[in-house]
Parts: sequence; C-alpha cells; structure tokens
Amino acid sequence: MIFLDCETTGFDSKKNELLEIAIVWVEDRKIIGSRLWCFNSIGPIPSKITELNGTTKEGIKFYPLLNSELREEIECHLNGFQLLAHNEKFDRGFLDANGIKTYEIQWACTMKLFKKRYPRLKSYSLPNLLAQFLAPEEIMPGAHTSIVDAINLARLCLKMEIV
Repeated sequence: MIFLDCETTGFDSKKNELLEIAIVWVEDRKIIGSRLWCFNSIGPIPSKITELNGTTKEGIKFYPLLNSELREEIECHLNGFQLLAHNEKFDRGFLDANGIKTYEIQWACTMKLFKKRYPRLKSYSLPNLLAQFLAPEEIMPGAHTSIVDAINLARLCLKMEIV
C-alpha cells in the first residue's frame, strides 16, 4: 500500500497548482521506502502557502514543471497499489486535474477511517490526530511538506491499526 500526500498552491484543483507529491510504501506493516516529486509553478506562490510550509518561488525555480514524462513516472509508481490519503478527495482531485491517471487505482481516505473508528473526536486534521495518538518523538518535524505528512500519516495509521 502507498500513503500519498500533495502540497499545492491552494485548495482548488482547477485553479491552483501541484508543488509536491510524496508517496510512502508500506509492506508487512513497515515503511519500506518513499519518493518525492517537487514541481515549479507557473503562477506565484501565495503568501499563505509560504507561511504554511516555507515554499517560495525562489526556492522552487530549479524544479521542473509537471510534464507528460513526470506524469508517466508518477503513474508507474502508483499503479497496482492501494492509495491512502488523509483527505483523499483533495489529493485525488489535484492528481486528476493535472492529468495523473488514478481512475484504476483503489483509494482510501484515512480521515474517513479515523472518523469511523473514533466518532467522538473534536478534530480529524492530521496535526491533531498526530498529537493525540503519537508521542512527540514519533512525529517527524516539518508538517505541511508532503514527504513529512505522508510519513507521519503512515506511522499514525500503522500504530493505530487503521489499515
């Protein structure tokens, strides 16, 4: 199975751009690998995104724009695996809007899985779930970067036996 997280320039997959895609492979209840793709953006990086994760236009200027070659590479890494994302609709929407084919892939939303298992929690955001269920030393610092969020999500789901 693969845990996936995307970082973007905003919340609208039709107007905003992908900045990062991270995947974390899990096999036999262990993290066995990860992969990160970083992209340049055509448009500006909104200040709220810079405040959230530190991404700046200057910092990504040498990254490639998302192109057909990269789309194909990403699809090859995803094909044949179950994908888990904390807000599956968001991540899937950005992949689909950017021409990364996911329609043949089985998805699961970890936020929905946590809501089903723990129906009385006040918040199901990833930072709140990490704080509630993992010890501080189990949480990788650097929230709101896709690779850190994907690793932390995998650690959380494995510890809590959500998957």
